[in-house]
Amino acid sequence: MKHLKTFESYNGIETKISEKTEENLNFLKSHFTDMPLTLDQYKERPHIHSCDSRLNGQLVGSCIFVIRDFKPNANEIAIPIDIDYKLPRVHINYIRTLEEFRGKGIGKDIIRKIVEWSKLNNVGIITANVKLDNMESQRLFTSYGFTKSGDLTATGSNTFYLVV
Repeated sequence: MKHLKTFESYNGIETKISEKTEENLNFLKSHFTDMPLTLDQYKERPHIHSCDSRLNGQLVGSCIFVIRDFKPNANEIAIPIDIDYKLPRVHINYIRTLEEFRGKGIGKDIIRKIVEWSKLNNVGIITANVKLDNMESQRLFTSYGFTKSGDLTATGSNTFYLVV
């Protein structure tokens, strides 16, 4: 996998594809209490990646994303576009920014870094499932150019996608 350089965004916050550490896993688990991933699974699975944002070394935003074959699971609405299904897809599983840093562009920087990484690694599409009541995350994804493919009321989420 190819990696990108770190870049600075809001007031010196650095965002980069990062090492998988206990710190970033716990950062996400503190918000997503239903997260089933153990530290060993997180570190040992090569298809799982992390992107972090830091200010003076402090973790202020993080995301776990997965690269896999493009096969939408049964809970996802079919994505109505022509893409090369032989290319892998990236699925953004968890993204979190500390509350006091929300609205500062950190989420967009994390998504931008994942999009750049995806382009370098020949990914065809990026997907994310967002809870129906999480309007802030829905606005984040649509502001970056993701398209909502429909409401999945059975699972309580929407699928968003971006062709890379």
